[in-house]
Amino acid sequence: MRYSAVVSFKRYYDGEIRYREIAPCFHDFFSQGKLTAAYWCHNVRHEMAPTIHSDGAAILVRKLLHYPNNPTRVFVGDVVLVRNPKTPSHYLVRRLGAIGGCEMVSTDEKDEPFVLAHDQCWVLLDNQSVTPKVAWDSRVLDQFLLVVSVAE
Repeated sequence: MRYSAVVSFKRYYDGEIRYREIAPCFHDFFSQGKLTAAYWCHNVRHEMAPTIHSDGAAILVRKLLHYPNNPTRVFVGDVVLVRNPKTPSHYLVRRLGAIGGCEMVSTDEKDEPFVLAHDQCWVLLDNQSVTPKVAWDSRVLDQFLLVVSVAE
């Protein structure tokens, strides 16, 4: 319990969360302690390099409790697992680029700006040298449903 309080206030003082998010943050750390699992990433090629080695890596995954109308349990910049749209029984490891409510503007003038729905997210690869056709991220597959787990 003390750990949950320390982490919550540290996140507040570091500017990661707002004052009104201290209690939910405490609750998440306290109640989700048993909801953390190890996940082996394999066949990631170079998509998430240098964060995750291309040979694979073990990562800790924190499952998130579902809070309707509050997608801020994850933050832009978090490494997340999303369901593979082509093989729903598999997951993709990606970096969260935007969450619901964010306006997305393309560098290509032909693309119209749009706002992500509250239950959607935009994910990207860490390795920017991977082309969009190979990437399997939001540049190709569009937005994803809001993620259910965060990799640490």
